[in-house]
Amino acid sequence: MYSFPGFNPAEIAAGEPLTAALRSQLVQSVEKDSIPCSVWGGLSAEHQADERAATLAGTGGVFARWWRTRVPHAEIPWGSLWRVYIPLAQWILRRKRSLPGKLFVFGVNGTIGQGKSVLAESLVVLLNQLLRPEEGRALTRSLDDYYLPKVLREKPEFRALGYDPGPGVSNRGPAGTHDVRRLCGDMNILERASEGTITELPRFDKQADDRAAEPYPFFGRAAVFILDGWFVGCETSVDWRNLSAGLKRSAGKALPEYAPAFDRLDGLWAFEPPPIKQILVDRLNQQAYLDRSSGRSGMSPDSIKRFVRYFYEDSWQPGLTSCFPAEERVSFWAKVDSSHEFISVRNGGRAQPA
Repeated sequence: MYSFPGFNPAEIAAGEPLTAALRSQLVQSVEKDSIPCSVWGGLSAEHQADERAATLAGTGGVFARWWRTRVPHAEIPWGSLWRVYIPLAQWILRRKRSLPGKLFVFGVNGTIGQGKSVLAESLVVLLNQLLRPEEGRALTRSLDDYYLPKVLREKPEFRALGYDPGPGVSNRGPAGTHDVRRLCGDMNILERASEGTITELPRFDKQADDRAAEPYPFFGRAAVFILDGWFVGCETSVDWRNLSAGLKRSAGKALPEYAPAFDRLDGLWAFEPPPIKQILVDRLNQQAYLDRSSGRSGMSPDSIKRFVRYFYEDSWQPGLTSCFPAEERVSFWAKVDSSHEFISVRNGGRAQPA
């Protein structure tokens, strides 16, 4: 758990006055953090402290109430909010305002269970307090939400292409299992949406392994669209003829279909990949949470082990294809520990001052 030097973010969120002594402590916390000021656009520690404190005072209460609903049994992550979520939301807001009239698309790349969805949803909560009404609102969807319907993924001719991890294991995950045309179409619709528009977006039910019957409705004008997924922003230009026959080749052939979506990214956050053993632990923990929260049983531990191999080993060919983005595509790289605490954030090759 991150230890704050001399101040309590919860008190600032509750309206504690920003005295000279408190401001000095905030500046020190920024200066001494392992996440340098330069990551967030080269702003000074003083500038960052003032901006973060104002944002925390204006959004911290809303964030805390949302968090208690989203993760009711977990402590409010004040450390992540102060150190990462608020400055990243501010970075996105500045970049968005430099591109008026455009849907700002931000990608989040990371392995199973690293916290992609929590990061994306946290940013949406903050951005929807920071955006002006005339600018529109922020929303997030996962690449998972665009999986092909189960009936299509279960077709014998589809499994014959290599999309067949074995009995009891979902054949979702690799490139080629998503409706990318729908994703691109939805982004175009969101960019044109007006105040009175209702945009119906897909939702995926992992426990049912299928698209949910009820869509996710988004009301009004969209300003920021955050797309999270385990290979969002990866390299899509592949010569499939060099790939091994079977799933690796089929997934490689499908990768160019994702180029129109990934090329729209105005920024990309990537979690540094953990060892495969940690990915398996994270997926097992994720399944346990899904089982508890839904009251339904999902994949068994043995199926999850096969599922993880299917995701990370069977569908990619080292040296030729990768689910991780190239350095020049990434705005920020983040490292987290097994408890999802942020260890560090660094600029990627695409980082730009805001």
